[in-house]
Amino acid sequence: MFLFQTRYNNLTKERDQLQTSYDNLISERHQLADKLTRQKDQSQTSYNNLTKERDQLLTSYNNLTKERDQLLTSYNNLTTEKDQLQERSEVLTEDRNNLQGKLQDTEASLKNLTDERANLKRTLNIFGVYFQGSFYYISTTKKTWQQSRDDCLRKGADLMIINSKEEQDFANRFKKYMWIGLTDSQREGTWKWVDGTLLTKSYWASGEPNGRTQENCGDIKNYDAEKSWNDESCSHSLYWVCEKKLLSNEMHKMKMVGLQASYNNLTEERDQLQTSYNNLTEERDQLQTSFNNLTEERDQLQNNYNQLVTALTNERNDLQRKVEDTEASLKDLTNEKEVLKSILKDFAAVDTRVQKSSLRAAAVILGLLCLLLLTGLITLVVMLTRSNEMHEMKMVGLQASYNNLTEERDQLQTSYNQLVEDTEASLKDLTNEKEVLKSILKDFGWVYFRGSFYYVSSTNKTWQQSRDDCLQKGADLMIINSKEEQDFANQFKKYMWIGLTDSQTEATWKWVDGTLLTKSYWASKEPNGGTQENCGDIKKYDAEKSWNDEDCSHSLYWVCEKKLPQ
Repeated sequence: MFLFQTRYNNLTKERDQLQTSYDNLISERHQLADKLTRQKDQSQTSYNNLTKERDQLLTSYNNLTKERDQLLTSYNNLTTEKDQLQERSEVLTEDRNNLQGKLQDTEASLKNLTDERANLKRTLNIFGVYFQGSFYYISTTKKTWQQSRDDCLRKGADLMIINSKEEQDFANRFKKYMWIGLTDSQREGTWKWVDGTLLTKSYWASGEPNGRTQENCGDIKNYDAEKSWNDESCSHSLYWVCEKKLLSNEMHKMKMVGLQASYNNLTEERDQLQTSYNNLTEERDQLQTSFNNLTEERDQLQNNYNQLVTALTNERNDLQRKVEDTEASLKDLTNEKEVLKSILKDFAAVDTRVQKSSLRAAAVILGLLCLLLLTGLITLVVMLTRSNEMHEMKMVGLQASYNNLTEERDQLQTSYNQLVEDTEASLKDLTNEKEVLKSILKDFGWVYFRGSFYYVSSTNKTWQQSRDDCLQKGADLMIINSKEEQDFANQFKKYMWIGLTDSQTEATWKWVDGTLLTKSYWASKEPNGGTQENCGDIKKYDAEKSWNDEDCSHSLYWVCEKKLPQ
């Protein structure tokens, strides 16, 4: 009985101790459950924060992708503008080359016009004396009236016509007994000037004219008196005076002023043209330099773009990997949480000490996982911050390059516009100058057509005499090389010599420059004169095929041609 009582007491004591241990274990379990609940809540909060940061990170990634696309669009636009600028540069280079050619052609034309003007001045110097819109030549030998007139006609002039008191006084000042262009040989008593006009205002000496049918030509004899005219036998030999009329006095002054101004400005224009050419060459070199710089800028921009694309691609890949790693970490954390829940659920079936150790180990593991996750997030934020700073720096550099390239383009466009404007003004001035010189030459009997000047005679001569006259003028008989030039020659409506002959070898027709005839415009059944007709002329000018072969000793009008250098 005593033994039983002792065992009962011990069992009761053990029960009480076990109850106390159980109560302590329940208390510890509640404390651990509360702690795990708090840790779970903290983990859930961390998870929510991580999810929020992940969403923000994805938003930043999307914004970065959008900025990259905008930058790519800006780069493409800049590349397009660069290509357009390059095309404009090529067009400008071509225009510059064309302008250079035109300027050279214009300079050559101006030189030729200067030479022509010098030739005209030499021709005019033959006459020696100028008075009120005409040049005058006083002979040093004596000839008959008709011989005197023929000499004047050969000079492109005629015997003097006196239309005013001033011109009469001017003629008397030569103090010579000399022929003038007055005759009544067609009808006795009806005195006419050599241009066919009737005599209206006369300066006959007292008792003159008195020779009737024996004296039909007029001269100046009594030159010490105002009325100095006398009628004389036309076969008498006297000195004579030729007159080459130019323009009306007013128009003449205007033309002479224009000619003098053109002559004075010709050298200056040439120097300005040379300066323009030098400036154009400098502009070309500057343009080439700008083009090279633009090409280098383009290459640098392309390189920067490639580097930016590579960096963005790497950053995107890193970001993607970090997002994947974060999601994997969250997945592992979730798995760990489930494992902890399973451990807590099985606590009742295991030893109390084992349960406490397991819970503490799980808490430590959970803390380490949270620490690792926080460290990864901090590293990710730092890397993204640095990536954004690098991106902003690249964007600033790229924007600066874009602005510089735009400014270069605007400056190049301004230079191009100014060059075009200056060139057009120079060409306009040169064209006006050329037209003035053409007009002046036309007033002296020369006509311009397709790079040559032409002079049609007003008298008749043999073929060789006609050619000699052309050579004296610094020209030669006309050479016809095209249908247009043939049509132009027919427009003169004259039976006239051209520069064609077979005098060296019968039937081998050559031009005066020695070239063989290839394209011809012989009239029907021409040439037909054999060895008797060895010189070419235009006869049937109303038809396109107007050429005829003629005896070279025949007297015809003629046409001279002075080619301008090409």
